[in-house]
Formats: sequence, C-alpha cells, structure tokens
Amino acid sequence: MKKEIKLDKRLILCELLSFISLSFGILIYALSYKKILYIPLIRSFFPDFLWMLSFMLAITPLLMEVFSKHAILISALLCLLLSVLFEIFQFLDILGGTGDILDIAVYFAADILSCIIIKFIYVRRKSK
Repeated sequence: MKKEIKLDKRLILCELLSFISLSFGILIYALSYKKILYIPLIRSFFPDFLWMLSFMLAITPLLMEVFSKHAILISALLCLLLSVLFEIFQFLDILGGTGDILDIAVYFAADILSCIIIKFIYVRRKSK
C-alpha cells in the first residue's frame, strides 16, 4: 500500500514562499540583465540568495516525509554541498559563470534563513 503525502497548510505555505522567492530572483536577474537595475550588491548576490531560499523551501517539506526528524539538517547540508560544488565547477571553468567565495557565503546565509523559516512554520509552539 502506497503512503500518500498529505498536502497540509504548512507544505503549501513553504511551496508558495518558494515560488515567490524564485519569481523575485528571476525578476531581479532579468532587470539586471536588461541594465535596468544598477545596484551591484543586489544585482550580483540577491538572486542567488533568493534561488537558494526557494530551493530549500521547496525540498525540505518533501524530505520531511522521508527523513522526518532530520529533514531540515539534511536539506541544508545537501543544498550547501550542491552550491559549493556548483561554485567549484564555475571556478574550474567546467560550468559557465564566475566561481566566487562570496556566492558561497550568500548561499550559506540563505540556508540559515530558510532553516529558520521552516522551523518557524513546522515547529508547533506549546500552548500556555
């Protein structure tokens, strides 16, 4: 018998926040590509931050079905590992782009924020 994934409010909220983060990251990237957005810090790092946040918010609730207790830690480490590998491949010219240690710091900050958001959404507060 197959186990069904329940679509509860918390999962829907995480996926909605993921979609919003991804959309804003794409919008900022598009505006900077068209030379409409000139603020270097936002243009260079904020889309990466939003994309990592989106990725974490999307996969962590799904991993909770498999790894229930440690899903947040596993998804945070997985996302950070993938982002570090991505930057190394860019640095080695295996992938396009510029490998940058600041990008890894941005991914790490997004990882931390997403863990806080997911904990806030999923951890129920004890009643008074």
